[in-house]
Amino acid sequence: MSEGSRASHFKLTPLMFYVLYFLEVYSQSKSDQLDHMYSLLATGYQNVPLTRAHRIDGEHMSQCHIIRSPPFEDPGVLISTHHVFFVLASYLLDAVAPDYPFNSNGDTLASMLLTIGLERIVEFFAAEKGGGYNQRTLRRTFMRNMQRDWDAYTKSDKVIGVYGGDERNHDPVPLDHIWHSPALEMLRRKGRIPHQSQDWVIVWEGVKIYLHCQHCEGMRDGWAAAGGL
Repeated sequence: MSEGSRASHFKLTPLMFYVLYFLEVYSQSKSDQLDHMYSLLATGYQNVPLTRAHRIDGEHMSQCHIIRSPPFEDPGVLISTHHVFFVLASYLLDAVAPDYPFNSNGDTLASMLLTIGLERIVEFFAAEKGGGYNQRTLRRTFMRNMQRDWDAYTKSDKVIGVYGGDERNHDPVPLDHIWHSPALEMLRRKGRIPHQSQDWVIVWEGVKIYLHCQHCEGMRDGWAAAGGL
């Protein structure tokens, strides 16, 4: 492994734990909300399926609650997590196959982050890291498992009961509503837009690679790790 790769891993590994923590807490929150709404339907307190707009609003509020809580109430942690999330999403958007069975790569990534879980994301990176026949086999396995998980989610009794039978109500929320929009809302409240990018590694002969977002300043002496969303 090169010195630059080791430096990147050393920088990214602890920050990725914040991303994984957010996704795990958010996944549990979504599951709890679905159970609660389904129980209201079962007891007759709720008899009208929720619309997609209501679901998006509820998920936004849930994410804001998580981001206002430890460890994200610390501005440094919030900014660093935002940078890692931005780079991760940018990479995945570029890498996800365009013929995946959703309307767009954004929908695909949204479903990966919110519905299917971290296991499939690990499978995705394993497929991309492989080569030749092994890569094609891993990619087919990843696509097959992801489609199976998505079908199981959208056809579950709870999802159909709470959101109705209209498949449009089951579509993933817009990609920029996952972490991105709630995090920017919190950064604005804290007066951290724009902000200086402090998340960088030296990869080769003093060249800096910055983990960044579209609101970063102070990267004149290096390169951005990913393009914009």
